[in-house]
Amino acid sequence: MAAKESSLLEALRGGSELTDSVIIQDCVEVSGRPLLKSLVHRYSQQSPVHLFLLESGRQDWEHCSTGKQLFYHDYYTDPLGWDHDDDITTTTTTGASHTSKRCLHGLTVQSCVGDVEGVRSVEDVRSVDDVRGVVVFDCLSMLLLTQSASSVSRLLHGLGHHCLLVLSLVHADLHEDHVISQLSHVTSTVVSMQTPPPLTDYLCSVYHRRKSGKISKQVESFTISADYSTLSSSLHRPHTHSTLSTTHTTPSQAADPTANLTFDLTLTAKEKHDRANVVLPYTRPHITAHTHPHITSDTRPHISLGKGEIFYQPDEADDFDESDPDDDLDI
Repeated sequence: MAAKESSLLEALRGGSELTDSVIIQDCVEVSGRPLLKSLVHRYSQQSPVHLFLLESGRQDWEHCSTGKQLFYHDYYTDPLGWDHDDDITTTTTTGASHTSKRCLHGLTVQSCVGDVEGVRSVEDVRSVDDVRGVVVFDCLSMLLLTQSASSVSRLLHGLGHHCLLVLSLVHADLHEDHVISQLSHVTSTVVSMQTPPPLTDYLCSVYHRRKSGKISKQVESFTISADYSTLSSSLHRPHTHSTLSTTHTTPSQAADPTANLTFDLTLTAKEKHDRANVVLPYTRPHITAHTHPHITSDTRPHISLGKGEIFYQPDEADDFDESDPDDDLDI
């Protein structure tokens, strides 16, 4: 019996499958925020998570905090910098604060690294394993409103050299295909949310590119607990044969291909009668005194009624030999 194929989503969340960047693509029909919160909940148990708020406030993420520290970098309060406030406030789940409030057009690799370094100086993070941490963007779509796709791609790629993992969310239906393709190109793992079938909570396709160059693709269905602490996923296999009805249909119950058409393919009784009485062009009609009263028995042509005739007139170039009609003898 073949071994059961493991879930890529659970392996990435649990850490058994390594990646340096993950981007979740969702749309208005299916939100990817529950999956993002579940990943943040899991990663915050292992390393410091620096959550850059671009689309939502801190109150939407407080339930994702665990025993480890979760750091909030507020780019949501004044995204365009209209308040002209240089004070930047970052708050942690332990109550410590660090100034970190900027506008979106100033969000760069250097500013992100500066925010992370500022939190480290306040929190005095000394663990070697936790120095780099995880950087999370709650929505790149807000950033794409003020920066080009190339700038955002450089941001994601540059942060990969300064942190353990870059985790982000983007609303794919708000941007053109080339923008989404550019972001996916600089990301190792792409999770695309899909419309789930009945009796399924969530459905996604996972594209994972390992450092060795091997590419894995899976379509998975998953469920998430209310507190985002548990994620259970499995490979999604569309039901084809099992969903078909096992009842046998009689010929009378078979579908009529001529039904529900804008034109009629069947003939009425009168149309069938008229078709049967059509005289074909290579036959001559039966001549009678009733149909042709002007034709007498003396003037009636001597022909085979109701039968076709073939008339052939040889050409001058024809050399017809009755002793060799097939012209296959060389005498």
